[in-house]
Amino acid sequence: MYLSDLFAIVLLVVYTDGGVFVTDEVVLSFNFDGASAANHQLNFYEASRFMYGASRLISTLETFRRNGRVPKKITSRINADYRIPAPVAGSWGLEIIGPVLPHLADAFLKVPIDVMVAWAFDAVLPKKNLLADSVQLAEQATLQEQERTKQSEQETERMRLMALTTEQALSIVKSALETAGIGDATRQDLENRKDAIEAAQIREEAIEPYQRELQKIDEDAQRKLVDKVSGQFVEIGKPLSRSAEKLYLSSGKIIRPFSFMDGRTIERLSGREMDMVPSSLAGEIVRFDKETGWGKFRSEEFERPMSFVVRGGKKSGETVDLIEAMKKEEIVMVFYYVRDSQNIVKHLVFESILDEEDEKFDY
Repeated sequence: MYLSDLFAIVLLVVYTDGGVFVTDEVVLSFNFDGASAANHQLNFYEASRFMYGASRLISTLETFRRNGRVPKKITSRINADYRIPAPVAGSWGLEIIGPVLPHLADAFLKVPIDVMVAWAFDAVLPKKNLLADSVQLAEQATLQEQERTKQSEQETERMRLMALTTEQALSIVKSALETAGIGDATRQDLENRKDAIEAAQIREEAIEPYQRELQKIDEDAQRKLVDKVSGQFVEIGKPLSRSAEKLYLSSGKIIRPFSFMDGRTIERLSGREMDMVPSSLAGEIVRFDKETGWGKFRSEEFERPMSFVVRGGKKSGETVDLIEAMKKEEIVMVFYYVRDSQNIVKHLVFESILDEEDEKFDY
């Protein structure tokens, strides 16, 4: 990952002493990668939604660390002058300067804002779930995961996965990446899980020195914060719909990414789960909007046409093929199923069109 390949948005904080600026510090850096972001561009609407979500997240966490209360409404009265500086020539990045902050000695939580963001991300997406999901994907990809038919076996398997350490999970995912024969879709998903686990390691290291302060957050306050910031992280990830494929969060002090987001992350934050491996479906494309990336696919597996979406970098490359495929009465397409908490399929995420001559495919 090189910064020149990313669309970077940097949040700075300006400290003052008697009204005089004394230093600029990068407190958050949002780096989008893939799709349009690789060409240093974001969709204007998605970028606006991202910035709106980021500003609400910072305001929420800044208010909470000041007084220990989760704000019901987000206002500009947080007494902290976060800002964005002018773009630097050749940087291809939009820098955001954060608010002017008072000394942490007066705050309810004496924790830097980047660590607060890391803690919040860890709260809405617990590391144990990330590790379990990542290992499950790796084992399915390498055919090591056996079909479970008994509930007790499923529960035993889940408990085993939840007990894995970060190092164990990372080792399993890296090993799966070295396996020959896995498809491009699963390989990319595994690469993303590797980045997510490595970010979780950095996040854990960043949070550790502030554990005593963070223990001041009781269960009720944490629940309210999680409810509040989950939607804000979804807003922040809005460019992952079309403009980008990945988002890395870092800061001036936590230089390596401490949070990673992709399409699977957004589904989880929205209360849904994306299948670990994609499935093939025979049917007909009844609708496709090349502007939004959303369409409808009719298949015997569903009672009515099911919505599907083409994410990130695939949109520009696959639009022509999808429009051409609409002319066919039947076509085989590869999708990830996205399910709600009751395991009901809510929509599909497009992966590829299966060539007619292909007799089988592996993921």
